Order: sequence, then structure tokens, then C-alpha cells
Amino acid sequence: MRYTVNWDIVAIESFIAESKFILKKWNQKEVDNFEHLVQLNLDRISINPKIGTFNKFYNINYLVISKQTTLYYNLND
Repeated sequence: MRYTVNWDIVAIESFIAESKFILKKWNQKEVDNFEHLVQLNLDRISINPKIGTFNKFYNINYLVISKQTTLYYNLND
């Protein structure tokens, strides 16, 4: 069973800002690599949402996908 991934407005804005930053600092190829890495891990989360780590203090799940990037997400039953 695959779960649906829904982005909230903060996530969308953060993703766009990060993509623009990468493009400004490096190039389109690196933006494409970043976007692919994010999509790959969102697919992994949609298949198994418990692969990330749960932070009890903030009540949120997260998955480190690179040294510079962490995906934060909530699970809704």
C-alpha cells in the first residue's frame, strides 16, 4: 500500500527556495539532482512512512536525505 504525500505551503515555499539557492550557487544539473533526491525519498516514505526518525519533543518525523537536507513530515492516519 502506498500512502499519499501532501505538501503544505511551508514545504512548497522551502522546496522552491532551496532549488533557487542551489541554482544560484551551482547549476541546473545540481537542482535536478536535488529534486530527484527529494522525489526518490518521498517515494520511499510513501511506501514505508516509518523509515524516518520520530522526534518526540517536536512531535514530527524526519528523514536525513543528504548532509545538507532533511525531510520533515507528519503521519496522518
